[in-house]
Amino acid sequence: MTTTGIVLTIAIIAVIFIIIIVPIYPITESFPVEKKREVPLKYEVRESYITPVGILDWELEHVTVVENVDEKGGTFTVSSKVYDGDRLVYHASDRKYIGVGQKVKFVFKTEGLSYSTDWRDRYSVHQEVVPPTKIESFVATNHKTEYVNLIAYIQHKKGEISYLWGQKGR
Repeated sequence: MTTTGIVLTIAIIAVIFIIIIVPIYPITESFPVEKKREVPLKYEVRESYITPVGILDWELEHVTVVENVDEKGGTFTVSSKVYDGDRLVYHASDRKYIGVGQKVKFVFKTEGLSYSTDWRDRYSVHQEVVPPTKIESFVATNHKTEYVNLIAYIQHKKGEISYLWGQKGR
């Protein structure tokens, strides 16, 4: 055998060795995993309005009614901001526990506003409702890829085929 023949034989054996022994074949498996996430409680603002109150001590009253429509109760925070044009003139917040299916009224009475006959045009009220959060579980699918050699890859594929053939008669 010539030197070229020996080198070619060694190269062929090395390639066959690499194809059979080295882990270069991917096997991907999927499996369910339970995960958790923090989500806000569901709620609805049922009413939100402002009215002038008092005669000598004139102020605005901002009322917001929040209903907890979630299956869990918690402490909700509602804040009220009153603007005179683009200037913030009053800010307050309140926290109250709201049980499942309950409606709770948040009432804010301003302090120090100037009397105005055109208060509807002059003052604007903005509210913010911050619900509590809960931990929710859900099932996600994770994937794992492992690289195996040709022998393990063939055994894995043979196992998949056997499994599928076993399911046909059922």
